[in-house]
Amino acid sequence: MEHDLEAYRKQCAGICAAVPKNPTNLKLVFDLETTGLNPAEDEILEAAIVTTDGDILFESRFKPACVTEWPKAQNVNGISPEMVADAPGIIDKIGEMAALLQNAETIIGYNGKHFDIPFLECYGIRFRPDAMVSDPMLDGAVVYGELRTNNGAPSTYKWKNLKAMADFCGYTGSNWHNAAADCIATAYVWQRLQEPDMRERYEQNMQALKEFNDWELGAISESPIPDFDISQAISL
Repeated sequence: MEHDLEAYRKQCAGICAAVPKNPTNLKLVFDLETTGLNPAEDEILEAAIVTTDGDILFESRFKPACVTEWPKAQNVNGISPEMVADAPGIIDKIGEMAALLQNAETIIGYNGKHFDIPFLECYGIRFRPDAMVSDPMLDGAVVYGELRTNNGAPSTYKWKNLKAMADFCGYTGSNWHNAAADCIATAYVWQRLQEPDMRERYEQNMQALKEFNDWELGAISESPIPDFDISQAISL
């Protein structure tokens, strides 16, 4: 399976590399649903790309090239093998996705930096070098402000899943784990986090975190502080 998937992805990457470079000023939100959590082995089942105003520019499900069942992921995203049996392969749509994402000025994805973007990279999608990549989960964690302490390592704010953050920001939509719906919710959260009250809250919580860590780390012994793996802070 690994060899077949690698060859398939190389074909996808070739298509992406051939997409014309026509930079735009678009700020795009994207979301993926997949067969699992491992970009090296799992495949993309669904993708959506929307503007920050919520206009859907791309939406499609895909039939995996190699993976035949995904029961754990299906329990989360509700996408069964039967639902994508007649769907196109991502190779048939990757050019459309690349034309949008590779030319956009800003790319926004909820947990995108740790999850979705590694999947896109496996298929050969590469953002333009000057693109701003924004992950509202990371800024949102600071604004939400729920502290995670780490037994002597620097403390952080807990990452929140999209629904929790959307609720916090006052979003009233639903249909979670549908790629387009999650994009629209993410766009709302991203827009909300740009507003002055949220930026002020972000700055205040960052200062509070710095002061807390300065106090906490100064209060412990001088023994070496263990490295902190931020992946352990995921609360999805």
